Amino acid sequence: MPMLLPPLQDLKKLENELRQLELHATKDGAMATLTKWLELIAGTQLMDAMDLSDFVIRIKLGGDGFKMTRANGEVNFYFTLFNLGTLIHSPLFVFTLGCFEGKEESSLLKDNLPPLLQDIDQLQVKGIYLPYRYSFFLI
Repeated sequence: MPMLLPPLQDLKKLENELRQLELHATKDGAMATLTKWLELIAGTQLMDAMDLSDFVIRIKLGGDGFKMTRANGEVNFYFTLFNLGTLIHSPLFVFTLGCFEGKEESSLLKDNLPPLLQDIDQLQVKGIYLPYRYSFFLI
């Protein structure tokens, strides 16, 4: 069964809260914490659209220099929640975690990922299970 989009006012509320999202410096840029993102999402009806029947939050992390940022030497790092089913195909549900200055190379992500991995480990200590594995490759 296709999932329905959350009400527009929920997305507007999330957008307004994102304007106050705290960023933390990384080696080559800045990143928000996944913890804060999940707290913001939990306060919206987006949670109703998520399949949490197995009590696992399934995230997909990605990082690349989109065409408009590649020319400026910037790489965006983002995530989406597989728990949203087919909604992950909408750009509305791809959430930016950070932006880094540098060439689109796996070393840039490797150098800037440690705070994110620490954040995920802290969430798991709190009982929020986020299984992850990662690899670095360029297409």
